[in-house]
Amino acid sequence: MRLSEVSQTSRKGKLLRLAICLVTGAFFFLAVASFDIWLLGWIAPVGLVGVVIYAPNKKSAILCSWLTGIVMSTGGFYWIGSLLERFAGFPPPLSWIAPVVLATYQALVFVFFAWTLRSIDDAQNTRLPLAILAPVCMCLPEMLFPQIFPYYLAISQAWNIPVIQIAEFTGPLGVTAMLLATGGAVIDFVRKRSWKSPAITGAIVTSLIVWGFVKASSIESQLNDGPKVTVGVVQGNIGFNQKGQNGRMRWAKQLEALQLVSANLASKGAELIVWSESSYPYSLARDIKSDFPLEHPKRIKRFFDTPIITGSLTREKGINGRAFNSMVMLDSEGNVAGMFDKMYLLLFGEYIPESLSFVKKFVPPGFGSLTKGTEVKALPLKLSANEKNNRPQAATYNMGPLICYEDIIPAFGRALAPHNPHLLINITNDGWFGDTSEPWQHMALSVFRAVEMRTDLVRSVNTGVSAHINAAGRVVHQTYAVDPAINPTPASGLLVDAALTEGGRTFYAKYGDVFGYLCAFLLIVLWQIEPRLRKRYSR
Repeated sequence: MRLSEVSQTSRKGKLLRLAICLVTGAFFFLAVASFDIWLLGWIAPVGLVGVVIYAPNKKSAILCSWLTGIVMSTGGFYWIGSLLERFAGFPPPLSWIAPVVLATYQALVFVFFAWTLRSIDDAQNTRLPLAILAPVCMCLPEMLFPQIFPYYLAISQAWNIPVIQIAEFTGPLGVTAMLLATGGAVIDFVRKRSWKSPAITGAIVTSLIVWGFVKASSIESQLNDGPKVTVGVVQGNIGFNQKGQNGRMRWAKQLEALQLVSANLASKGAELIVWSESSYPYSLARDIKSDFPLEHPKRIKRFFDTPIITGSLTREKGINGRAFNSMVMLDSEGNVAGMFDKMYLLLFGEYIPESLSFVKKFVPPGFGSLTKGTEVKALPLKLSANEKNNRPQAATYNMGPLICYEDIIPAFGRALAPHNPHLLINITNDGWFGDTSEPWQHMALSVFRAVEMRTDLVRSVNTGVSAHINAAGRVVHQTYAVDPAINPTPASGLLVDAALTEGGRTFYAKYGDVFGYLCAFLLIVLWQIEPRLRKRYSR
């Protein structure tokens, strides 16, 4: 039974709902990196489901849910203000209003959640358990709603290894469903005073976590026994205010710093060197076949012969030649072994749609001028036999390329699956965000790609966080996040032994968001079909 009409409409009732919304929204973002109080990710859904169900009407439920989402998104995306002020030159008042505007839009996921949950619950007259309704109503908008900065509630559990193993079948939606099912079960108990829903939900969630613990242990055991490659990850630590600045001397010093760190990693046994997104300070021709001559100032591989993957701007010939954000791979001889162009460009930063071309008047020259890549491909890495790394003979392995935030997009990970990558390579800049929560949130979202593909992921991030994430989603090695504009930091390196496991063979990699579409089907059944059937046969 819902709260009494007096308590619902009174000032005290309104203040109570407001407090619940604020606290619940705060719990949601405090559960996420870099706050990392992951337990709050299980508590917050209780407040969200409760405030939606106990609101006096559907309109109030939607507003409460929306406010919760706005608080969550504002707290989670607080770094947008600093980004716009420092990088885009927005005046302080406008730059700090922007995160709230963004949060208001991103929180529309919560509007859909409240609208569908209350609509179905009211129509069903509380017959169906919220432990079923809540996850169904949240997973659908998480899957379909277009977001400027993609995220999902599952991010709060990124470091919780047993919990995230379900992503092998469902992607991050499965983790979101577990959180909302738990919150719904608690409200089921409060509303019906029955242990049935909490008991069943608790048994299912506990079983999934136990299975996840066993599965992760099994995966990591297989990784230890399989072939590996020693990767040298270079973190350039080039500030956003230094990257791309015109000046041969500055570019030469940046390149030399990367080369010296790479040479040191190669001397310690690195078999592949990885530089971050756009780390190579010059642009490269689209038809480049090999590295520059040894005496050339733009030579990429100097002081070392190890194969390398680097981020670079590549250009077509001619005045009107198009530019691409690319990942370029050179083999041990310095020949170009492969090139991949970024396909998910950053809106306004890297490209501006023709329909919004007027925006170009308000952004610095060169912004929004990049061209989208058109082909998903793997980059081949030839490795000789190495007994120490469990490789008895020479072989060629597929590197799965992901540039910038392509590593947080499940659909792009699935697009790589047919190429069966043995190792995922992500190169990212993130220099715009400095030492904020964003680099940690970015890495937390990328963890799910490793689980979905069951392939190790190596990340080289210009200002951090560079990392090695294994196929079980565990962050095995990580560096740090730094803001060179405030705290100048020399380039550094990380040496990791990454497993070479042929990925892309999981249920999720092959069939995608089946779980999400099942939620959509169930939502239609619960909302439209079942009430009509019940009404028809109750006559």
